[in-house]
This record gives sequence, C-alpha cells and structure tokens, in this order.
Amino acid sequence: MARVNFYIDQRGRSPVGDFLDKNKNAKVKAFVIFNNIEEFGLTSVIPHLKKLAGLPLWEIRFLGRDSVRRC
Repeated sequence: MARVNFYIDQRGRSPVGDFLDKNKNAKVKAFVIFNNIEEFGLTSVIPHLKKLAGLPLWEIRFLGRDSVRRC
C-alpha cells in the first residue's frame, strides 16, 4: 500500500487528516481514490483529481450524493 502524506500546518495539525477522521464516508472514498491511483495511475481518477494552478497541490473531489472537495 502506498504512503499518503497530508499537509501539516505550523501548529502540527493536519486539516485534511482531521477532516477524514471526522467524515467516515469521505475517508472511504479518499482511500478508494488513493488505491486506484496506486494500482492504475493518475488517469484512472481524472474525474476526481485536479491540479491547483500555481501551487504544488492537488485537489481530490469526492463526487456523488455527498460531494466534497479537499486539497
């Protein structure tokens, strides 16, 4: 399984990690996307992935009934 590194702010907090810990459905969707990236590459998740212009960050979009966007 691939390692996923989340952003950590100056206070040592991980906003994305905290969000996923509090939202089980989003966490499941995120890890399905991460596993698909690992197994099939980035092209397999293009509807769920977007590079943010001018930044070294990617946005992951969890689409569906409970749509969410996180960087």
